[in-house]
Amino acid sequence: FTLWPAGAGPDQDALRDELIAAGAKPLAWDVASEDPLAVGVTGDVLWSDADQVGVMRFEGLPVNDADELQYQLWIFDPTKPNWEDHPVDGGVFDVPVAGEVLVPIDPKIEVGQAALFAITAESPGGVVVSSRERLLVTAAVP
Repeated sequence: FTLWPAGAGPDQDALRDELIAAGAKPLAWDVASEDPLAVGVTGDVLWSDADQVGVMRFEGLPVNDADELQYQLWIFDPTKPNWEDHPVDGGVFDVPVAGEVLVPIDPKIEVGQAALFAITAESPGGVVVSSRERLLVTAAVP
């Protein structure tokens, strides 16, 4: 992923604006655990099922050392079999700078209907199936 501090990434800033103009509602991140990486995280996620594009915004998600852990997005899609146990991998990413960052969403397969977004801390490179031991934040679609 190419990460941008907010305001510095024309592609992600433009994508956020386009999604909002098309009627997408920002879904706020809710802290999902007492994991130290989750403390104080704010931001939102914008996603279009129709266009299969989205962008996440974070503030307070700690800078990570990619040799020790990486963040991974999961998209829970009730149109998929066994969706609660096997959400769609939305991409592995790093946070290279403190402050507000924008992250494009990169689903590995088509998402039929996003119901929940979740961020976990995983081993470098991410995982195929998360144990969710380090579930950090979630954002539910109303």
